[in-house]
Amino acid sequence: MYIADFYNNIPQKIEDLLDIADGVMLTGSCVVGKNTHISDIDIVVLSRSVNYVYSESFNSFTQTIQLVFFPYYKVQYFLIEEIFKGKGVFTSMFRDGIIIKDSANAILTRMKKFIHSYEEHRDEQEDLNLIYRISSSLESLDADTHILEKLYQASDILLNVSKLLTGRYVVDSKHNARNVILCKLNTAFIESYRTFVATYDASKFIQDVDSILSQFGGRQTKYTTGLVYTFPHMNNLMVFFPSHILDSKLLKYIISIESICQGGHSYGFYIGKNQAMEEGVFLYLFTPLNNNISELYNNLNDYIIRNASNFIKQSVRISFPYKTIFQEGVLFGGSKNFCDFIPYYSDIWHCYIKYIKCNLDRKKYISKVLSTLVLCESSKFVDKNQLNKILEELFHKLVLEAVDPNGLYNIQQLKNFKTAILKLHSEIYENNISTYSKIIHGIFNEDFDEIIHIQNCIFQLYRFVYNIDNESLIFPDIFNVSDKHTILWINVLEHLMSIFQLTPTEKFGIIYNFYRYTKEYDL
Repeated sequence: MYIADFYNNIPQKIEDLLDIADGVMLTGSCVVGKNTHISDIDIVVLSRSVNYVYSESFNSFTQTIQLVFFPYYKVQYFLIEEIFKGKGVFTSMFRDGIIIKDSANAILTRMKKFIHSYEEHRDEQEDLNLIYRISSSLESLDADTHILEKLYQASDILLNVSKLLTGRYVVDSKHNARNVILCKLNTAFIESYRTFVATYDASKFIQDVDSILSQFGGRQTKYTTGLVYTFPHMNNLMVFFPSHILDSKLLKYIISIESICQGGHSYGFYIGKNQAMEEGVFLYLFTPLNNNISELYNNLNDYIIRNASNFIKQSVRISFPYKTIFQEGVLFGGSKNFCDFIPYYSDIWHCYIKYIKCNLDRKKYISKVLSTLVLCESSKFVDKNQLNKILEELFHKLVLEAVDPNGLYNIQQLKNFKTAILKLHSEIYENNISTYSKIIHGIFNEDFDEIIHIQNCIFQLYRFVYNIDNESLIFPDIFNVSDKHTILWINVLEHLMSIFQLTPTEKFGIIYNFYRYTKEYDL
């Protein structure tokens, strides 16, 4: 389909919508030559005014137009996640799509280039996730349950086994069926599923599925709760505490676990609801020597058995992990750069822990002050125009989290909520400007050892970021900034606020206040 034909076949109302979008891309069957008379016209709409991926359909004469809205400041997260979990529907949309309109910094063009530069590969963690879900469904299928429930469970198994075999972890049923055909899989398990539907005898289907699971280590029936250690990578483990409240007992166990990671680094961070990770404290353990990871894992198990039996009832188990934004370290310019950042993050985390240890009742206040300190230190290193650009990009990236923490809303609703939330933040800022000004000046005059150490760490980290070879920065950035090092510094600043245990909404409050202050006062 040519661009002129595309615009000639859509209603004026949709054309007006596309005119105000940040990016538009024609995708789906019509761009790869597989469309039929019943095919939809699929259009990707990139917008700074949406916060989730969602779709809307419109009927136009004999055709249906499917609009798929992508949030501008989250599009790279969705696509990176898909790339490293088996290329899925979104990835194919961007890989094959025809760009009709791109954003000012050509994000659609750069995302297409990034997708083509990466080879797909299996993800052991996602395999474990699917195996656990399949195993749970098999138990229900073999139990004395209603036949209707068994039929639903069997359908779920069919889809998840297909995903496991094809390594396509995020596709829906229609696209997964195509992958099964494309990969030329042995479809005996599908035939035994049809037998079960016809006879209500699930024995052969269960047998075939168990045979497939045996290729991946068998059923995975343990689901860990309480303290969770994710499936280990080559040189790191993620330890998850389900509560984000750092009370004295939790601090005690964190410090004990850190002592196990001798010769390595550890630091904690928090990412809140509706983000890439679950709410809680994540302790990241990293050892530079790859062969130490199994020893670390065994030491953690021994620690649980000897020291934490009253606090944690479960042993350490290999479980499927919680989602992580650190897919191959892409957001930090590559896995090597990310690993090099860890000692800096670790130093800052331990200063934070030491600082709040005796002030647990003021934890949230201290977290906000330290995050403001990070921005204040950054203002020393960069000129005012660059600082304003950094704050502006973080402002636009985080504002939708403050507007829309728990729901799925359309563009007009989000605009209304955004107006309301900005009005609220403005009133709070204006009512507390004198107090905020004292905090800012107090930060610069602070002489606590922890504060001074964090200031030194921020300076060293900034210097390290700007000395990285430009060619090694590989992330598909979403920011309207031409300098890759500044883009990397934006990602680092946001992550440092996570190390201080702030939610995305709280991060926005920090950025809002500091952004306004820098425009109104000379730091």
